Amino acid sequence: MIYFLFYLINVLAIVQLPLFLWIKKSKNFPVKAITPYMYLVSFGAVYDICCTHLLRISSSIWFYVYLLLEYSVIAYFFYFILEKKHQKTIKVTSVIFLFLFFGFLFIITNENKFQIESYLSLYETVAVWIFSYLWISNLFHDFEREKSILNYPTFYFIIGFVVYLSGTIILFLLIQFIESKPGVSITILWNLNLFFLLVIRLINYKAIWMGRIKN
Repeated sequence: MIYFLFYLINVLAIVQLPLFLWIKKSKNFPVKAITPYMYLVSFGAVYDICCTHLLRISSSIWFYVYLLLEYSVIAYFFYFILEKKHQKTIKVTSVIFLFLFFGFLFIITNENKFQIESYLSLYETVAVWIFSYLWISNLFHDFEREKSILNYPTFYFIIGFVVYLSGTIILFLLIQFIESKPGVSITILWNLNLFFLLVIRLINYKAIWMGRIKN
C-alpha cells in the first residue's frame, strides 16, 4: 500500500506539469509565476522514482539541492503575486535563507544533519507563512464582495504550500521524538510524509482546475 501511494503521488506530480502547461497555454492561466514550481515538482518526482527508489542513490545531497530550489521557486512565486511594497521583504528573507543555507553546509555532520535540516525547513515554513499572510491581508483589503476567495487559483497554491511545509515541521519534530524512543518505528514518518505529499498534489490539481474555470 505504501509503495502504491509513493508511485501514485509521484505520477500525479509528473502528470500535473503537462496538464498545467496545456491549461496555461489554452486558457491564459492567471498564475504564471507558479510555472518554475511545477517544473521542479515534476522533475523531483522523476528523480525520486528513478534515482532514489529504483537505483537506490542516497537522497542526502538531493535533499539540500531540492530544498534550495524549492525555496527559490516559492519565493519567485510570491515575488510576482505580492505588491511591490512587499517585494523587499521577500528579497531580505531570501538573502537570509541563502546565508543560513550555505553557512550550515560548512558545519553539517552526521550527528547534526537532522537539526540543520529542521532549522532550514522551519525557516522556509515561517517565510511562507509571512508571505501568505501578506497576500491574504492584501486580498481582503481589496476584496470584491461578489467574489469568493475560493475562486482564486493562487489561494489554493498558497494553501498547498502552507499545509505541506507545516507538515514537514511536524515530521522533524517526530524525528527528534523517535530518536529518543528506539522502540518506535520510523514507518510513521514515511506514512505522514506521503500523506502531506498527497494533500499538496490534490490541492495543486484543484488550483490548476480553478485556473481553467476562472478563464
